[in-house]
Amino acid sequence: MLMLYNLKWKGSYNEFKAYIDHVKEVTGTVSGMTFKGAYVPSEAWNYTILFELADYASMLKVYQTFVKKYLQVDEPSSIELAEMTLLHTLDELGYPV
Repeated sequence: MLMLYNLKWKGSYNEFKAYIDHVKEVTGTVSGMTFKGAYVPSEAWNYTILFELADYASMLKVYQTFVKKYLQVDEPSSIELAEMTLLHTLDELGYPV
């Protein structure tokens, strides 16, 4: 399964690079989820991050680990808005291939 993480970033480019480094670090500690890259889409979002996932549990583990390690509740977030889109293969959904 693939996951597109689309976001509107309101911080600087250097802050975004640091954010991506943190995402890569946390993703590297959880089996079942691989960081595939950060992209600039041709739509309303500033950035799209692509991940490959083995299952939902690995996605939740990465998210929870990131929040515990890097979330600063007393500081404003540089992410204005975000959405996750999960892309499943027909095989993953149980359709005959």
